[in-house]
Amino acid sequence: MFAASRIQTLPFALPAEAAAPNSGASYGRQFGLMFVLATWFYLLCMLLLFGAVLNRMRIEHFAELKRVPDL
Repeated sequence: MFAASRIQTLPFALPAEAAAPNSGASYGRQFGLMFVLATWFYLLCMLLLFGAVLNRMRIEHFAELKRVPDL
């Protein structure tokens, strides 16, 4: 749930790159685009992994609550 909400809000940070003026060399723009895409994929992967860890912890927690103690 946390990761899904962050994935939905993350694209609001990227239009700042698109609104930047088109000055500079073509190489600089390409490097900037690659940097932004790499950053985007890195943040997306970290959010997905964080969500997976939270889900795993939640599943283990509820499994312990449902376990019947041995007598």
